Amino acid sequence: MDLKILLATKNDSKIREMKRMLGSIPRVNILTYKDVPFSDVVEDRHTTLENAKKKAVEVSLETGYMSLADDTGLFVEALGGRPGVKAARYAGENATDEENINKLISELDNTESSAKFETSLVLADCGKVIHNTVGVLYGTVDCNPVGVGFAYDPIYKIVTDYGVRSLAELETCGLKDFVSHRGDALRDMKIFISSISILEKKEEPEIKDNVNSPNHYCLEGLDIEVIDVIKSRLGEGFVDYCVGNVIKYIMRADKKNGMEDYKKARKYLDFIIED
Repeated sequence: MDLKILLATKNDSKIREMKRMLGSIPRVNILTYKDVPFSDVVEDRHTTLENAKKKAVEVSLETGYMSLADDTGLFVEALGGRPGVKAARYAGENATDEENINKLISELDNTESSAKFETSLVLADCGKVIHNTVGVLYGTVDCNPVGVGFAYDPIYKIVTDYGVRSLAELETCGLKDFVSHRGDALRDMKIFISSISILEKKEEPEIKDNVNSPNHYCLEGLDIEVIDVIKSRLGEGFVDYCVGNVIKYIMRADKKNGMEDYKKARKYLDFIIED
C-alpha cells in the first residue's frame, strides 16, 4: 500500500517544485489540497522552521494525513533581514509576486544587495513532527528582473558555471532544483521519506542519523549495504540527489573556502561514478 503524503500548501508553484522532486519515490503517493481540502493556517511564527512546523502539525491533525509543509524566507542584508518570513506577504496579505518585487526594489532604491533564501520543510503525522530539513541559498538581489518565475526568482541571482543567472533563468533551463534552497531541503527530505519503508522492515538494515547532522538522513557515513537499499528505492533519482549535493557543497566551499565541503562534494561525486 502506498504511503500517502499531503503537501500542506496551496501555492501551486511550490506544489509543482515539490511534486517534481518527490513524485518519483516508489510507493509514495503525493497529495495536494485539490485531493484533500484543508483550512488555511495563519503563519505567525518568527522563523521559517516554526512556521513550517505549525502548518504541518495543524494540517496533519485536521486531515488525518501525514503532511509535508514548506516555509520560505528571503533575508536581504541591506534591509536588515527584511522581508524575512513575510516574503510572500511583503506588500500585503494578498499581494502578487509583482507587487512584492516592486516593493523590494523600491526599498533598495534600485541598488543590489547580498541576500539569503531559506526554506524549511517539516513532515508531521498525527500532530507530531517526525522530520525536518533546511535548505539555504546565498545570492544577490538585483533590481533588474531577468526571466519569468514565481516569487522573487527573477531578481534573485547567483554565480553559476554559466555566469550570473537569476533563479527564473535556471528554472527555464531545468537547473533550479539542483541549486535552489528548496531543492536542497527537498533532496534531504526525499531520502528520509524513501527510508521510511526501509526502517519499517526488520529484515533490511537500519539507517542511522549521521552524527554530524542529527536532523538529516544523508549518505555520508552510512554502510554500503544501506546505500544500496536507498539506491534501489530512489532509482534514477539517486543520481539526481548526488549531483545536487555535489553542486551544493562546491558552491558552499567556494563561498566559505572550506576544505570539508570540498571533501563532501568529492564523496557524492564518487557515488555517481560508482553508480
